[in-house]
Amino acid sequence: MDCCLCSPIVNIFRPPRNTICGSCYEGARCILALTQKLEFSPQEEAEKAKEPAQKGLSQAFNQLKHLKQLDDALVEKYSFVEALSIAFHQGIHTDVELIPKDGPSIHAHSVVMATKSSVFRNMFETDECKGPHSGSVPFPDMGHDQLRCLLEFLYSGSLSEEKIEQHGHALFIAADKYDIPFLSQICEAHISNSIKPSNALKVLELATMCSATALKETAVNVILKHPSEIIFSDEYEKFSLKNALLSVEITKALVNDMV
Repeated sequence: MDCCLCSPIVNIFRPPRNTICGSCYEGARCILALTQKLEFSPQEEAEKAKEPAQKGLSQAFNQLKHLKQLDDALVEKYSFVEALSIAFHQGIHTDVELIPKDGPSIHAHSVVMATKSSVFRNMFETDECKGPHSGSVPFPDMGHDQLRCLLEFLYSGSLSEEKIEQHGHALFIAADKYDIPFLSQICEAHISNSIKPSNALKVLELATMCSATALKETAVNVILKHPSEIIFSDEYEKFSLKNALLSVEITKALVNDMV
């Protein structure tokens, strides 16, 4: 069938030259369906209401063009905000020294930490956690690399896959302790996607510690799918000695799964 969109010989079509093939038709329908689901701000919705109602690929193109402009603006804003990360890495005008449990101390900006965590905000307002010399804060539960990853996230809002893989559990605990929901979501999603029989017990213990209900259920389901591999392992014996209540929960879940 002659198609006025994807055919390489449009100029020799016989009239009318406005027919399209099934593939282009389905593509057009998908584009229209997508643009109808796009969410806009109240101001943008008001502007759209003033315009005459239009439906079709032309209007869809205008909406996608608008989204591209928004995306370009976000990239520009991100580059602007990225200056904070540069200030952290270069130690520009830092005002607080963080002392990890090992390794050298790390200098940071208290205002950045306070705006990203209510716990840090209260910490700096009350000075309860400051050390003997003004401006230092001890972090006895985090190593140097873990603390640095936490700070990098506070400054940039992102972490490399490699760092999440390496420090995901520690960062998940820190996010729960210091009330950083966005970091909790990222760590939980990564941990949930990487659960397997060999680490299910550790994840279950971690999820319980951080009150992560969905992650806990996922870990239990993995245990239920591989009971003999996990329950009869040496690791489970050590786990049950430390986590008696969780062991009871696992036993109940296994019994219910058998009924």
